[in-house]
Amino acid sequence: MLGQSPIDTSVKTGTVAICGNPNCGKTTIFNAITGLNQHVANYPGVTVEKVFGQFSVGRDNKFKFILVDIPGTYSLSAFSPDEDIAVSALTGSLKGTTVPDVIICVLDATNLERSLTFLLQVMEIERPIIAAVNMVDLAEKQGIEIDFKKLSQLLGNIPVIRVIGNRRIGIDDLKEAVVRVINTDSVTLQGLYGEEIERLMRKLKDIHREPYRSRAEYLRVIFDINGSAEKRYLEEAPPQAKEMLQSGRREIKEKYGSLGFVETSALTKKADEIYRE
Repeated sequence: MLGQSPIDTSVKTGTVAICGNPNCGKTTIFNAITGLNQHVANYPGVTVEKVFGQFSVGRDNKFKFILVDIPGTYSLSAFSPDEDIAVSALTGSLKGTTVPDVIICVLDATNLERSLTFLLQVMEIERPIIAAVNMVDLAEKQGIEIDFKKLSQLLGNIPVIRVIGNRRIGIDDLKEAVVRVINTDSVTLQGLYGEEIERLMRKLKDIHREPYRSRAEYLRVIFDINGSAEKRYLEEAPPQAKEMLQSGRREIKEKYGSLGFVETSALTKKADEIYRE
């Protein structure tokens, strides 16, 4: 499940974010990975707590990482202040934070299709990613069998790890996977939303070139009308970017009826395909 990549001996440290839907067992896995090496602070300029810890991997604990526990969320679409903090911390767009070197996305094996919908969004952040399929024991009791190798292949060969967090099963595999993927290329399932969305993303990128803004953030600019991602983008972009965005949205609405339908239908269709296979 970890693939054939050798451990990258040039890597000594990095920041890892762990995310997932509420009640997927994310915090249990976070606690299992970090043990007692945990800290609580506030994100810069806000009162929302930032929970992070440390873990080591390898002989003599050669590789050391910071693990940040991202608040549980069902989507990268963020409108409440708490949702915005969670998503902005994950994408690195929150002031005073940087995009994580690796993302661990926790999937609920008993509700895999919904978890896959969120994972597909997270993959658009364009960082090395590991899928931790948690609560496998509960899924197996429900008669659900998961082909982890096949799931990895369908997700572009990202590592897919079998985890039972409350029994620490798969925790060492997750930690080793971080070292294996930290300097690898990211995987995104491009073309998911259709040519109209891709064309509008290219226009928004070309008019305001920022190497740090990921596909996930541009998708939020497009889909979340008056959302925080749109506001941040328009504050920094040239004045003509606003009309370009509005014109692109009108074109999408004329063809599909609504922006929300484009994103929701694309994600649920792809998640359903992967789940069934």
